[in-house]
Amino acid sequence: IVNEYYPLFEKFRIHVEKYYKESIEVLTKYITDTRIIPTEKEWNKIAVKNNYLTGPSISYASGIKFPELCKKIYKETKQKKEK
Repeated sequence: IVNEYYPLFEKFRIHVEKYYKESIEVLTKYITDTRIIPTEKEWNKIAVKNNYLTGPSISYASGIKFPELCKKIYKETKQKKEK
C-alpha cells in the first residue's frame, strides 16, 4: 500500500514546496518593498486573493510562527540594504 501511495505523496510534497517557496518570495518582496511587517490577517487576504499559502500554512511548513518569520525576513532585508 505504501508503494501505491508514495508517488501521490511525493507529488503533493513537491507541490506544497513550490507554493511555499513562491509564498516566501512574495512575502519577502512585500516586506522589502513596503518596509512593513504584515499582520497574519493582512497576509491572509493577499494570500487568498493571489493563491499563496496563508500564514498558518507558512508557519506549519517553516516551523516558525508567522510573526516571528516576518520579523526575521524584515531584519535580513534590512541588513542587506545596509551593506
